[in-house]
Amino acid sequence: MPTNNSLKANDGILLHADNYCEADIEQLISVHTNRPSNCDLTMLAFRTQTPHTCGILEVDNQKILNQMYEKSHDDHGNLANAAFMFFQRS
Repeated sequence: MPTNNSLKANDGILLHADNYCEADIEQLISVHTNRPSNCDLTMLAFRTQTPHTCGILEVDNQKILNQMYEKSHDDHGNLANAAFMFFQRS
C-alpha cells in the first residue's frame, strides 16, 4: 500500500461484527486519507431495499453526512450505514 494512502497513528477502524463486507479496503483507506479536512470519519454505505431495518444516511452533494435516521418507518431514502468506518481521533 502506498505510504500516502496508509492509516496514521491517530486513525481507527470501527466495525459492527454482525455485518458481511466485500469492500475494497485499500480504496476505503485511500478515501479516508484524502477526505475533506472538516471530516473526521469515513463511512461505508450501501443502497437497501429495506430502509426501515437500517440506519439511513442523509448526505449533501459532497457526500458529507447531514443526519442519520435509525430504523425509521418514515421515508428518508435508502442510503444505509454499512457499519464500517474509519475515524480520526482528536
